[in-house]
Amino acid sequence: MKRYHAGWLVRYSTAVPRPLPATALAALACIPALLTPTSTSAADPEDEARRAFLLGRDAVRRGDLKLAVRSFSRAVELDSTEVGALRHLGRVHMELKEWDLAVEAFAAYLEMIPAAPDAFVVRGEIERCHRLKRDAGPVTSLIPRGVELQLPRELRPGTDEAEAEAKRRYNLGRSLNDNSLRELRRYLEAVTLDPTFRGAWYNLGVLFLTRRDADRAILAHQQYTRLNPESHEGWFLLGVDNQTAGKLPEAQEAYEEALRRDPRHFDSHNNLAVVLEARGRVKEAIAQYQRTIEVTSASGGASPSTARARYNLGDLYLQKHMVDDAMGQFEQVLQAKAAPGGGLTGMGQRVPPRLIAAAHDAMGQCHELREERHEAISQYAAALVVDPGFRQARANLLRLRGVKPR
Repeated sequence: MKRYHAGWLVRYSTAVPRPLPATALAALACIPALLTPTSTSAADPEDEARRAFLLGRDAVRRGDLKLAVRSFSRAVELDSTEVGALRHLGRVHMELKEWDLAVEAFAAYLEMIPAAPDAFVVRGEIERCHRLKRDAGPVTSLIPRGVELQLPRELRPGTDEAEAEAKRRYNLGRSLNDNSLRELRRYLEAVTLDPTFRGAWYNLGVLFLTRRDADRAILAHQQYTRLNPESHEGWFLLGVDNQTAGKLPEAQEAYEEALRRDPRHFDSHNNLAVVLEARGRVKEAIAQYQRTIEVTSASGGASPSTARARYNLGDLYLQKHMVDDAMGQFEQVLQAKAAPGGGLTGMGQRVPPRLIAAAHDAMGQCHELREERHEAISQYAAALVVDPGFRQARANLLRLRGVKPR
């Protein structure tokens, strides 16, 4: 039998001279040389290195970070004891969001002077680079084939200008709200320009899930929960993503995380029960369904959620041939009225017709188990009145009436 689970919400110094270590060479390998000497006469490398270092500092003050990278790199090439240039090089790479290059520069600095007075600070910056790289997310792996991002070349991700442009792209996506590739592209552009844009990650995951791309939805909502770990909605959506992808242990863990943050989130209770049942943990599933009913009833009777939990619990009882218990739950579902047009719309809204029809069909099965043929026929017919396209109820009705399906 089909289990009904909730979907998602609408989008919404001084150093002893030492040889330059290999890590420093690696940090400089991809950096072009600053300048060739303007004269063939021998020049003091230390003086040239100092001039390059000062040029780099001046470039930082003027905001020319690319020139700063080349200048500090040149200073280290000319004089391996110019460790201050390595320190500044790491900072500039961080400003450019070049996390791997920043880590290489900082590591080279610490290898040159392990007991540097600011070694603790530098190690902290290395950890920060790793964290920022992780939080930026695998944006490139999220881009579907055939989707090309349109990003302004002059904007560097993470700057104030880039963040403003990211917000503009995000608002463009929200204004579309049509599940199209255009909307998807806007959100991808937003998180590329600002990897910490929580709202864009949230909507991106919802859009991927809507487009039946659960794996990419998982990646997007993983980024969202890293950036906003206290959001029960984020963990709930991650659970829906994993449940849709068939990753039940991961879905269970995500729903449990959602409930740690909001113990009264009824959709997480219900979906957790569905997952537990699918994993064969029947007693725990029954307890979760019952908890869902308690929570929704205490919240003022959120009829779609309560009815969904009651139907799922009744169906579980039915599979275990606990007919009286099952009928008790289905009767509670049938006390609600079907909404014209259907759809689960949240707390206080009516129950969708398909769920009412499913409850009638399940009641028919219960009557069959009790050998109450006429009552079963009546329930199957009632299901078809609510939802004429319900094939299972039609097949059951024709079978009982002895009519062979065409």
